[in-house]
Amino acid sequence: MDDLEFDKRARTRELAAEFIERGDPLGWFDALYKESGGDTEKIPWADMKPNRFFEKWAESTGLKGDGRTALVVGCGLGDDAKFLHDLGFKVT
Repeated sequence: MDDLEFDKRARTRELAAEFIERGDPLGWFDALYKESGGDTEKIPWADMKPNRFFEKWAESTGLKGDGRTALVVGCGLGDDAKFLHDLGFKVT
């Protein structure tokens, strides 16, 4: 883990602790996105590509959407959702 990765993870833990102390255990997500100002480098889970394990599984199974609907829970910035869309799934 490089220094930048360590720093953004440390900042994420700080924000989470602050919001948990306030009694708002989920508020840090919005705060982190707002604090990042659109800079994906500041979001620890923003890989800007699909999850490699999901992508490998989808390719190995020949996954195709064929117009079906898919939901990605906790989609972050939507990398997996975009991947599913490209495979022919309807995503929102």
